[in-house]
Amino acid sequence: MVKIGARYFLTYAAPGTEWRTYGMGTYVADSPLGPFRYQRRNPILRQTEGLVRGPGHGCLVRGPRDTLWAFYTCTVCYEHIFERRIGMDPAGLDADGNLFVRPASATPQWAPGVLAAPENGNDTGLLPVTMNRRCRASSHAPGRTPLYAVDDAMLTWWEPLAGDPAPLLEVDLNGTFDAAAVRIIWKDVGLDYDGGVRPGPFRYRVSVSPDGQAWRTVVDASDNSTDWLIDYRVFDMQRARLARLEILGAPPHIRPGVVDFTLFGMSAAG
Repeated sequence: MVKIGARYFLTYAAPGTEWRTYGMGTYVADSPLGPFRYQRRNPILRQTEGLVRGPGHGCLVRGPRDTLWAFYTCTVCYEHIFERRIGMDPAGLDADGNLFVRPASATPQWAPGVLAAPENGNDTGLLPVTMNRRCRASSHAPGRTPLYAVDDAMLTWWEPLAGDPAPLLEVDLNGTFDAAAVRIIWKDVGLDYDGGVRPGPFRYRVSVSPDGQAWRTVVDASDNSTDWLIDYRVFDMQRARLARLEILGAPPHIRPGVVDFTLFGMSAAG
């Protein structure tokens, strides 16, 4: 529950029309004890496709500069029905005083406190340039082809063959872009808490090339010691026509899988 002005807004998980697809809804009241009434604009957030699906079970909090932010969970539901990830997006009030949340984002956003009114737009301007592009890999396990690392889905992943000494994924961007960030969503293949196989940090390197000849490392995580299941890194803008991910190490007894490998950028200037 959050108080905005003299009104109280209570969020809840709003079932959608599709199986296991939820959104966020809200009730409003003039008192924290009610009576609450159903807000005219509902659901306040719902999404059924892409990386971020089924946002729900969330809450609203105040952030820097008196901004509003919605936190929610979004479905994965591959290993088990409760497998989810956490997302956040700005919220606001429309001209009629109804609470709303911006569509669940899967592209780089400004952090809370950067913009005075993020509910009016919070994109950094960086767009995915690797989605559904041609790619190759050093190897792939049966049914785990490299295309699955760039297909904008949480239920598929590229997985190198067991024993591949130097797993590598390379994506042809089919054009020249100025890249400034990368996101890797990892898959812990073989994770088994009961058997003592625990998650941990992946070690890797990301490079880009403007021509396929000269390569420049933009992210060197060869000594990474932090377990980032969703790993987002920014770097100084680099000209890129190809992007490469080299996997250098994985947690003990875990086989590396890449659910998503996305380079973010914009059309090359000049």
